[in-house]
Amino acid sequence: LSSISKYDYLFLIDSTNKRFFYFINNKIYKSSTSCILEVELDVYSTYLFDHSLLTSFVERCHVNRWKTKGKIPNEEQIVDEGFPEFQSVVAKKTVINRMPDGCYIYASTQPLGTGIINKTGSGGGITSTKGIITKQGFRFIKGFEGFTPTGCYLNGENFKTVGYGSTELYNKDYYDKHKPFPCSEQLASEIYAERIIDEFGKRIWQELQSDGIADQITLNMFDAMCALAYNRGINGFLYDDTSPYRKIIKNPTDFSTIRTAWEKYAITSNGEILNGLISRRKAEADIYEFANYEMRAIGKYKVVNETGVQDGYITENDGNGFIPEYLPDINQTIKGEITDEHGNTWSLPTSGRITESFPNYRDGEYHGGIDFANNEGTPIYATGDGVVRSKQIYNDNKYSMPYGNCLVIEQEGNKTKQTYRMYYAHLNEFAKGLEEGVKVSKGELIGYMGTTGNSTGPHLHYEQRAYPYSPQVDTAIHPATNLSVDKEV
Repeated sequence: LSSISKYDYLFLIDSTNKRFFYFINNKIYKSSTSCILEVELDVYSTYLFDHSLLTSFVERCHVNRWKTKGKIPNEEQIVDEGFPEFQSVVAKKTVINRMPDGCYIYASTQPLGTGIINKTGSGGGITSTKGIITKQGFRFIKGFEGFTPTGCYLNGENFKTVGYGSTELYNKDYYDKHKPFPCSEQLASEIYAERIIDEFGKRIWQELQSDGIADQITLNMFDAMCALAYNRGINGFLYDDTSPYRKIIKNPTDFSTIRTAWEKYAITSNGEILNGLISRRKAEADIYEFANYEMRAIGKYKVVNETGVQDGYITENDGNGFIPEYLPDINQTIKGEITDEHGNTWSLPTSGRITESFPNYRDGEYHGGIDFANNEGTPIYATGDGVVRSKQIYNDNKYSMPYGNCLVIEQEGNKTKQTYRMYYAHLNEFAKGLEEGVKVSKGELIGYMGTTGNSTGPHLHYEQRAYPYSPQVDTAIHPATNLSVDKEV
C-alpha cells in the first residue's frame, strides 16, 4: 500500500488501444502484496477527444479564476495545481475551443504521468535539413531521370531537356546554365542539386511547417516527397486534390492510406497509363514508408537527330556520378559518444531527449537501461560493430513482449574486450536485411524509433548486458554514464 500511496491517477488501455483515465479515490489494504483501488472514471479526459487519433491530457483552465476578463491566461497567470513534475510538463499547448461558461480547454499530446515527451525545436523533428534532400534521395532521382549532356527531345516531348530534367520550356534559366553543350556530369549534378533544393525542397519544407507536421517527417519521407514533386511539379504535388500530400497532412504515418494515393497519382501522360510512372511511384512510396531506395543505373543519352538515345550508363564514382558533399547522408552516424560503467565507449544510438536513466525510473522503480525520446521514425544506429543475435517482432501483446520490436546485437567492448548484448527496444520498423546472424557495423542504420510493446510514447530503450550471463548477479550495466535525464543529444 505504501508503494502506491503517492499515486492519485491512472489510465488503462483496452484491447482496441483506447485509454481510459481514472481518479483514484481510495486505497484499501488487502494483503502484503496487493491492495484494492476505488476509482472514478474521468469522463472528461476519456471521452472528449477521439483517442484513436491522438491521446490527450486535458487540463481545465477556468479563466475567471485568474481575473483575465475573458482573455486567455498567460504562463504567469496559470496556477500550479500540485501535480508532480513529470505529470505537469506539457510538450505543446493549443487553445481548442472557447466554452460558453468562460472556460478554455488545453490539450497535450503528453499522456498524464507518462514522462515521455517528444523532442521539439526550431529545426522540427528529424527533418533538421530544412529543405535539403539527402545523398540517397538525390541519387535515387538521378537513376530515374538519366543524364543528358546536350539539349535534346526525350520521350516524344516537344521541348528539349538537358542534364537531369531541366527543360527549355519549364526551367529555361536552369537549362541555359548547362551551356555550352555538351555539359559535364558534375556540372549537371551541381545544377540539379541547386534546383531541387531551391524549387522543391524549400517549398515543401515551408508547407510542412505551415501545416504543422514538420516535426513528424523523417528524412526518408522528405526525400520521397522531393522525388515525387520533382517529377510531377511542385504545385501539383502540394495542391492537387488527389496528391498523396493531402493524406500526409492528415496523418504522416498512415502509410497504407498514403501509399494507396501515392501509387495512383500522376501515372498517365496524354491520357495513357505509363508503366514507367507506375514503377516510379511504387519506388517513391517505398522510400516514404520503408526508407528503401531503389538505386537504378543512371542512363546516359546521346543526341541522334536532336532526339535523345540511350548510350550506356554513368560509370563515374561507382556509377553514382557526382554527389555534392554538403548533402546529408541518411545513414550518417550520430555524432557523440557514450561511456558505459565498465569504461567502454560507444557511439550514440540515436538523437533525442533522455527521459529515463539507469538503474531506476524517476519514481524509484527499477529501469534496466536508458531512454531516448524523439519522434516516431527517428533513425536508430548500432553503437558498435557486432552481430544480430535476436530480432523480436512484436505481436500486439505488451505483457508477453514488453520490449516490442527489439534487436539484440552482440558487441565487444573496446576497453574490457568483454562481450555485451545491446537491446534496442520499442522500434517502429527494422532496417532492411537485418536477421539473426547478420553482421552490423558501428553507426549502421538498424531501425526506426517507435512505441511498440510496453511503451507510452515514441522512444528508444537502450540496454546493455554483460554476456555470458551469470544467474548469481544482475548483468545489466549502466550503458551511458555520461548522459543524465533531460539531456538533449
